Amino acid sequence: MPKSTIGKLSRQKLKQFFESGAFDQYKLSEEVASTVHKLLWSERQNIIAGILAEQTGRPLETLGADSPIMSSGIDSLAYLRMKHLIQKRLNLPFQIPLPILLRSDTIEDLEASIAKLETEQGTDGNSRYEPIVTLQKAGNKVPIILCHPGGGEFLNWLNLVPYLPDRPIYAIRARGLQSGETRFKDFDEMLDCYEAGIRRVQPRGPYAIFGLCFGGLISFELARRFESKGDQVSFCGGIDNAPKLDLINPSKSFKRFLLQLIAFHGLFSLDEATRMEMEDYKDVDEAPELFVERVLAGFRDQAQKLDLDTEKIHQWMNVLLGAIETVNSYVPRGRVDG
Repeated sequence: MPKSTIGKLSRQKLKQFFESGAFDQYKLSEEVASTVHKLLWSERQNIIAGILAEQTGRPLETLGADSPIMSSGIDSLAYLRMKHLIQKRLNLPFQIPLPILLRSDTIEDLEASIAKLETEQGTDGNSRYEPIVTLQKAGNKVPIILCHPGGGEFLNWLNLVPYLPDRPIYAIRARGLQSGETRFKDFDEMLDCYEAGIRRVQPRGPYAIFGLCFGGLISFELARRFESKGDQVSFCGGIDNAPKLDLINPSKSFKRFLLQLIAFHGLFSLDEATRMEMEDYKDVDEAPELFVERVLAGFRDQAQKLDLDTEKIHQWMNVLLGAIETVNSYVPRGRVDG
């Protein structure tokens, strides 16, 4: 604390020190500094809070019914483990769709979402498909819409959220990744569905759209659609995507896709996935279904904790095959101003 020559605190120097950031290291986090959380009042809330504490390292006593889940320090793999543990410890006879988990802001929201699933779905685990998943609601800048890669999932975007605190963030997930869903019959049906979903959360532009790999194609074509209807596109971009993805011969890359997808779930590293593709499975010509069984054979316990099984991977593969069909016939045309 800055003091004068006679040992008194200087208000002027305190102000200067504060404004210069000299005291930043002593600030309490926003959540710790906030008001006391609502008490966990139900058995289910206590179970969910206990799982969240396990996955984030947060002391259980700092969590309440209104504790936010996404800002608690949870990452994509922890979400998957949390999903598995909630289903197991609550003895749920159905799978919780991951978008439901992501849409639940707080512990009490998640409890209510599970109760609603029980009422509406019974025990079949099927839910109505919704392409848009809200990753962040707050912010006053143009929302950003994140388009999925060929496998259809959106979890790859979770680590990006903390770096964009100033705008709403929406991710698109493909149809066909949950029980009871069928994949899109063609690219136009996919784009129709995604455009309608985007307009439900953001009725008019300006739009900011960004995609990963196959998602770059989606981003470009959605931007063309919005501009053709008079909407402004302030940004359209992609990463790891060439204008002509068929040049990389995606129909021959199912091994790489599956190994990298499983590596993303933490069963082994990306470097190990590359080694396995080039060495362990160099001469594999068998069908994707048999290949999945071979790869998962040595990782059953780890995979189960992430709800990763052959059915789930086959769903991903089915969605990927749809993306491959699109890529092999896709010819980029036109331009966008964003």
